[in-house]
Amino acid sequence: MRTRVIITVVCATFAITMAVTIAYRLSSEAMAVILGVLVGVMASIPTSLLIAWIYNKSLGTQIPMREAPAPQEKIVVVQSPPQMQQQQHGYSQLNSPMVQPQQGQYQPQPQAPSAQRKFTIIGGADVDDV
Repeated sequence: MRTRVIITVVCATFAITMAVTIAYRLSSEAMAVILGVLVGVMASIPTSLLIAWIYNKSLGTQIPMREAPAPQEKIVVVQSPPQMQQQQHGYSQLNSPMVQPQQGQYQPQPQAPSAQRKFTIIGGADVDDV
């Protein structure tokens, strides 16, 4: 017990001596930064303890949750793509006005003729026929 007190006194004396020595050598701006950091850390300790206390208190009062139901097997449905009809004379029967496309089949859209587009580059001259 006696050695513990002696070690504590020696460590405290060493820390105080180092603090005084450093304080005389540092500028006032550096001391202000160190003091600000120390005060900020000391101010955050009560807040951290309060948050930890509230968190631990809320753990004991949680409502027990029901067990999750067992996961069911997922059903996988594999569907083959629709078959294209035979082409006659180079034209598909889908494009024929007499044949209506079936549900889910792709109906090609006629493409409009490409019009000339005009682009303007900001800060530059007009560019035609791009």
